Amino acid sequence: MKLIILTAFLLLASPVSAAEDSERAPYVTQEDFLFSGDKHKEARTWARCAALYETISDLNRVWEKPALAKQFSNFGNGAKLAVGMTFVVSNLGTSPKEFSQSRFKATWRYAQVAMDEMPSVELTGINANMESAKINGDLKKEVQAIIAGVTVCAKHLESQQAYIDNWRELATSGLLTLPKQ
Repeated sequence: MKLIILTAFLLLASPVSAAEDSERAPYVTQEDFLFSGDKHKEARTWARCAALYETISDLNRVWEKPALAKQFSNFGNGAKLAVGMTFVVSNLGTSPKEFSQSRFKATWRYAQVAMDEMPSVELTGINANMESAKINGDLKKEVQAIIAGVTVCAKHLESQQAYIDNWRELATSGLLTLPKQ
């Protein structure tokens, strides 16, 4: 219910109406969340969600909606963590013969890079599309595609939260090395 209210508020509160037909496909569709065990596809989908959340957070700052901006920024941080945890969780599923502490550490190091780099690549693409849309006069359709993608990503916040919870469990177990503050 909270998700429905959040999505409805986002769509109604934005200066761009999502009710109009758009020729621009959303950045993320429900089909993108059918991973079929492909950790790379899953990580790319979470990375796209992280970039979309960051974009909608920035738009909400422009629209002078700081609380929504902060909330979407938090969702983006969670999606970034889901990127990394996609690789970590797939490593945990290996057979005991294949699992080793060194392999796990290597996976975690890779996951930390992926959490930053994969969403950054997606964000660059979104920003480039926004710039092109401004030039071509299609900014409204581009924002509609972003809102549509965010709406799909938000439908998967429970899955994202499961990755966050898994990360917390691994972090408190001592398996993960956390950055020093």
